[in-house]
Amino acid sequence: MSRVLLVCNQFPKFSESFIVRKFLGLLRLGWDVHVACNRSDDEQWQHFASLMPRSHFADRVHLVREFDAFVDDLRPAIVHFEFGQLARGRARAAALA
Repeated sequence: MSRVLLVCNQFPKFSESFIVRKFLGLLRLGWDVHVACNRSDDEQWQHFASLMPRSHFADRVHLVREFDAFVDDLRPAIVHFEFGQLARGRARAAALA
């Protein structure tokens, strides 16, 4: 299956469990799914037993500072911004994917 990149501010986050469900569901379906986020807090991982042990997802959850460079390296077929405001200023990502 194709590589897909989910973009969110924080992963995982208790109040955004739908993103965790989407991530895990895509993995189960065989997608090469990755998450690009600004932060990932240890205490939030505790709320998601399905993400434990955390080390199993270390190569799929990425703290990203240089977004365009990251997308260029990862080369996903699909870039999905979970919230519209996250796409602001990142229109170049469409050309990189």
